[in-house]
Amino acid sequence: MPKAKLNGIEIHYQVLGSQGAKVVFLHGLLLDNMSSWYMTLANPVGQENTAILYDLRGHGLSERPADGYDVESQISDLNALLDFLGVEEPVYFVGSSFGGILALYMAVHHPERVAGVILIEAHVAVEGWSDRMVGGLEFAGKFVDHPLVNQWLSENSDRKFRKLAATARSILEDTSLVKDMSVPIEFTEEQLSAIKAPTLSIYGENSDVLEWAEDLSDLLPKSEFHVFEGCTHSVMTEATFDVRKTLLDWLGRAERNELADSASRLGPAKRRRTEGTWMPTRPLWYPANAPWPPVAGEMPEDWDEDWTKWAATEVEKAREESARAVSDPESPNPAGDTEGID
Repeated sequence: MPKAKLNGIEIHYQVLGSQGAKVVFLHGLLLDNMSSWYMTLANPVGQENTAILYDLRGHGLSERPADGYDVESQISDLNALLDFLGVEEPVYFVGSSFGGILALYMAVHHPERVAGVILIEAHVAVEGWSDRMVGGLEFAGKFVDHPLVNQWLSENSDRKFRKLAATARSILEDTSLVKDMSVPIEFTEEQLSAIKAPTLSIYGENSDVLEWAEDLSDLLPKSEFHVFEGCTHSVMTEATFDVRKTLLDWLGRAERNELADSASRLGPAKRRRTEGTWMPTRPLWYPANAPWPPVAGEMPEDWDEDWTKWAATEVEKAREESARAVSDPESPNPAGDTEGID
């Protein structure tokens, strides 16, 4: 479990492989750490390239300081890790969810370090992103601390997920994450359209951030945009094999300078634009009586009634899927077993 002392805290990292292109994986916030990459994409990438993974501060096995969770501090950690590992050449950044913000930030503000950007269900820091993120985090704080949620976790989730939930609770309650996310980090259209590095975007057809991503892909001059039919924000685990194939193919073409100079799109047609300011699609699990997108201080007292109904339905669906998997031994488990990997 190698760790590096960066910016006064210990950061847990792993390096897989030692040849080819260098590829840095950036995970999301709260219920995530570098194990989500380890069991899905990083090992295949590391077979012919060099995959660099690390736990963001406060996550996984990295140290959890009380503050320093704003985007610029996270970028400082990332640059310090690259310096620590002696990485001088441009690298590929793979960012999922919040990790996509970090990848795009590098492309905008540190282009000399970027060979390419791969976005998997990535957020995009445009106008209003910080407000929505803070509202979502404040709801998450109520969510993970609610007795009904804790009871559901204890009865219907495995040890690893309960551990992730405990980590999320600690980050929300014991650090400045929510306050730090309120610091506006917004990319302008001019900044995004000026990105010279090639980009690959991978999203689920039913993603709650798809329209956001579609706007982004329209701005990026050298982009490939893949939409996976029937998938959600969890496309990396729902379609692991296809995502892996898409990433490896794109990376190989990028290294051989075979990427097209123009933008392209694969998958279902673009969503019809609704009038007015765009906002992400309400997730299925989000309480129907709660404001969307999340607004600080405006969660109704009885939000848990809607959530409880949703959770009961999801438990029943999970049991049915487990029963089908038992009856069909050929049924794949694309995400693999991540037990014991932090």
